[in-house]
Amino acid sequence: MNNLISCHGINYQYRDGKHHTQVIKDLNLDVAAGESIAILGQSGCGKSTLLNLLGGIDRPDSGQIKINNTDINTLDEQEKSEFRSKNLSFIYQFHHLLKDFSALKNIMMPLLIQSDPDAKQKAMKILNKVGLESRANHLPSELSGGERQRVAIARALITQPKCLLADEPTGNLDGKNAQEILDLMMTLNQTHNNSLIVVTHDEKIAARMRRVLVLENGQFS
Repeated sequence: MNNLISCHGINYQYRDGKHHTQVIKDLNLDVAAGESIAILGQSGCGKSTLLNLLGGIDRPDSGQIKINNTDINTLDEQEKSEFRSKNLSFIYQFHHLLKDFSALKNIMMPLLIQSDPDAKQKAMKILNKVGLESRANHLPSELSGGERQRVAIARALITQPKCLLADEPTGNLDGKNAQEILDLMMTLNQTHNNSLIVVTHDEKIAARMRRVLVLENGQFS
């Protein structure tokens, strides 16, 4: 299998004045194209930090992160932003939708930033995939929690990313909605062949992934 992501010797410290806490230590990770991975670990162990490192939001103190054969830490901030918009998308526990924009316009936003003339057509197509075509003109305040998270997933997928990075994507939902969101993410992972990396505390989510990794003392145990 071809690796979409290759991380070697990653180190990262939190810094608070003179105090340094190492949360990622000589970590290695290879992720194949289309693979689904769950990352488990206790609160504060660095799971979300690792996701931010993979997404190029944070920079490691040392080590190399290659995504689609590009060492992301050799890019300047503008280059990194452009690379991220073409290759990666994020889903968080809280949807972060723009409250004054409809579901459709929220989904369109990444393509509007790229000046894509087909943004509306593409957004309607993916709204249909997540089962919300009838809610296209509703504001986030007019949607249920599960519907808002579906919109967030649709927005993350609109750019056809090679990898989806999800941080507790069902953590703010009840059991039924969480299951529906998980089913949707797994279906889209299989149909789009995008890699899926999910940080979670939920072992039910982990059980659905192809591979489960546990982060402990800065490394995978």
